[in-house]
Amino acid sequence: MAERDRPDGRAHYYLFSHNVTGLNISVRIEAAGTCTTAEACRDAHWRDRSPHLATAELPDRSERNGFAWLEFTQKLQAAGRTAEQRHFSGHLVRDGYWVDVRLSMGPYTQSDRRVFLDFLDAIRVEPKVR
Repeated sequence: MAERDRPDGRAHYYLFSHNVTGLNISVRIEAAGTCTTAEACRDAHWRDRSPHLATAELPDRSERNGFAWLEFTQKLQAAGRTAEQRHFSGHLVRDGYWVDVRLSMGPYTQSDRRVFLDFLDAIRVEPKVR
């Protein structure tokens, strides 16, 4: 597990890996800023994506469990070999905060999709207890 907080305390990042399924999970929580809906954040994320995702195929867009999702495959090449890595990128805006959940797995086969969907359905965002 990795954890990082922005110095001003207004953004937090967490990274987890499941060593049995191979699923990588990252969660970023920060002030929503310019995007005020899940769909707007999802679309901005894809529009402004990192250059390392330039080779990713055009994503499928969907809504599930309160999140607006992108689902896409990226072909990775190294040492003369090619592998596919599957990504789910979920976006939720609540109470002025953007929750950005990213799931990835590689190598990926279509039968692995159930692992992603089960995780998506298990996500819960609860109000902060004061």
